[in-house]
Amino acid sequence: MFGPNRDKVIGRWRKLHNEELHDWCCSPNIVWVNKLRRKRRLWYEACMEENRNVYRVLVETSEEKIPLGRPVSG
Repeated sequence: MFGPNRDKVIGRWRKLHNEELHDWCCSPNIVWVNKLRRKRRLWYEACMEENRNVYRVLVETSEEKIPLGRPVSG
């Protein structure tokens, strides 16, 4: 799809570089998109009301200890 391109100055075929492909197809950088989504999610969680279950899971710590290992059937 994005095969070699003929250089206008030299007249020879050459491979396109990543920057040229990005400029040509104008697709967003996936790293930037992921960072933006993560920030948006953190902002959403920070603005939550305290009585929501999701907020309680994120903020509060459990005071009871969970036993280690496999549960004993009785």
